[in-house]
Amino acid sequence: VFLLVMGIRADNFELSVFAWFITVFGAMSFYQRPEPGFYVWVHSLTGKQLLNRKLMLGCGHLVLLGLPFVVSLLIFFPDQWALIAGGQLLALLYLSLVITVKYAAYPDEMDIVKAFIVASGMVIPPLLLFLIPYYYQRAVRRLGLVLA
Repeated sequence: VFLLVMGIRADNFELSVFAWFITVFGAMSFYQRPEPGFYVWVHSLTGKQLLNRKLMLGCGHLVLLGLPFVVSLLIFFPDQWALIAGGQLLALLYLSLVITVKYAAYPDEMDIVKAFIVASGMVIPPLLLFLIPYYYQRAVRRLGLVLA
């Protein structure tokens, strides 16, 4: 929040967006670690239902966490609304990628190859259009084995 305020005071849009994306990467790091098997097994859902629920909860939490940043950016930098909307979409896609890759490797943690794939998806955002559906299907299959 300090960086956001300093970015607004200095009329520095890039610093304010950086402050916002620090919270995005903090949320991504929270969702990166797999939870114990009991917390997945206890659900009476299918793999697809559980993954959709986790994605909706994660994206909802990210929107609530970033809401003060987005509102502040829209108030103080209204001419940058398209970049802010694109940044919010990109943040949701990044979080979706991390969650789907996490459950594609479940119950293990992400290995170095999957971490490299996540990083390449962040560096080259058009890859997200291919990576998220691919790992979504893998995660549904993996969760189906755990929940069965």
